[in-house]
Amino acid sequence: MSHPVIRRAAPVGLALAALALAALPAHAGPPWISVELPANPHDARTRGALLLVHTYHHGASMEQSIACAIEGLVDGARRTRTCRAQPTSRPGVYAIRGDLPEQGVWMLVVTGREGSATATALVDFGRDRQVAGVRVPSRQAEGGRWTIPVPVTERDIDAALRTRWNALSVADAPTGDRTLAAGLGVAALLGLGLAIRRRA
Repeated sequence: MSHPVIRRAAPVGLALAALALAALPAHAGPPWISVELPANPHDARTRGALLLVHTYHHGASMEQSIACAIEGLVDGARRTRTCRAQPTSRPGVYAIRGDLPEQGVWMLVVTGREGSATATALVDFGRDRQVAGVRVPSRQAEGGRWTIPVPVTERDIDAALRTRWNALSVADAPTGDRTLAAGLGVAALLGLGLAIRRRA
């Protein structure tokens, strides 16, 4: 009498086990964010974008809540300009649109949020308004299994902008003034790195 019960229960147990194994990769690992450029001019959804942002959960493309802003320094004073993150035809890929002023030092700050976890890309623009560098502040988890993005604060953004402002001032300064300015810029950059590591 027990055999029919066993035959009916076994497939259910195997199916549940298979579902559990299939679900593990989707829930493992931290989120990530990366940048693609130039945007494809032949796609109406990406044409004219500053760049494209990809968001991931571990290794899989994943749609996330996106926040972005263009942060800058003009004549030494902080400025913020709005930008837009628009979904494209690809899941987890967003076109970032906004205007970069001609004057000052500017950085695009894009943050993807998945639940309480975030990943932030900091995109530096050069004087020619072209992308000069991209970084995602992060740390290595114990054992080195995961690279985990760390939160980026307004203070971090301000410090990074002022470091770049100082670096450009060094490039423009007369030769005799460059040594002191370069030393101040390096000290500011080291302080920013130490502050982010302490929080992590």
